[in-house]
Amino acid sequence: LFASTSKYHPSRNGLSQRKRWLVVDFDGTCTAHDTTPLLPKLASLVARQKRRTLLSTSSSDIDEKELEADDDDSIIHEQDLQNRLLQFQELEKEYFKLYQMAKEEIELLSSSANNNENNNNEKSFHDALNALDKPSNFVTQLVSESRVLRDLGYFDARQMEDILHLVTESKGESTTTESNAATEDDDDDRDDDGKSLSDKKVVVRLRHGCETTLARILSDEYATTTTNEYRKEQEEEDDNDTNSLRPNSSSCLGWSLAVLSINWCPALIDASLVRPVLKRKRDILGVTSSARDDAEIPIWSNRVDADGVVSLHVPGALAKRDKITELRGRILRTTTSEDDRSDDDP
Repeated sequence: LFASTSKYHPSRNGLSQRKRWLVVDFDGTCTAHDTTPLLPKLASLVARQKRRTLLSTSSSDIDEKELEADDDDSIIHEQDLQNRLLQFQELEKEYFKLYQMAKEEIELLSSSANNNENNNNEKSFHDALNALDKPSNFVTQLVSESRVLRDLGYFDARQMEDILHLVTESKGESTTTESNAATEDDDDDRDDDGKSLSDKKVVVRLRHGCETTLARILSDEYATTTTNEYRKEQEEEDDNDTNSLRPNSSSCLGWSLAVLSINWCPALIDASLVRPVLKRKRDILGVTSSARDDAEIPIWSNRVDADGVVSLHVPGALAKRDKITELRGRILRTTTSEDDRSDDDP
């Protein structure tokens, strides 16, 4: 799913040596809602930022013409956003129509199969998943042809953070990258000055406890592979405080984390989930950085480029199954190889 030069390639950063994995979905699992409908707005905001960057670099002096250009940019952005939203809504309607047709066809085939004593339930289940993936793949092709998401692939995760209003929840309270958090029921999210975020931010909400739970798993995994000096410091602290808990005190020792999603924008996954989880992990451990952060959480997903063309690396449920099967095989081969070496030791 990734090139040999990618930081997520199995041969890099020890990914191929990891033995226990928690593989999570993104939309509707880690997030409170499907983020797909947010993509055209994200694309429009990226396009706006690109125009502003070009404007700022084209002239060194701020004059009345630039101020007028800024007003024009707001009008251009609003028109661009509305066009993208309308276009995307039509594509969504096409998807739901095809999806409903696929469901009805599956129900007919299922009724027929129930009368067949030789029915293979596993094959029927996989056939159903494949049939339900086809509408998505077909409409994805239409999305690419429409270029409705053009410019979205231009931003990386760091740039994406600037146009996201991330809301996470901990112990019933909302926290966000903005100091003034938005609640789950807010339709009109606002910034610190009380102004609507609708024209400059896209709100993404993680499920309650998601960020902290995933960070704890990584914190425990980190603690099992840390240096002897760190372990010694922890032991000394424990000797002085019998109530203290080491970072590896929970039951999730040695787990690694990956995101496996049919989402089209890995930069969105990185900015709204991976980077916040890694930050939370550092907070738990009380460290400022980790040498493994760069590739600690691989993202296996589809990808949209700057032209709005989507590459389907994970086209559906069966592709997810195949990726997990591949991961299990890799773990088994690694474990078997280590066992063979142990048997050869004198």
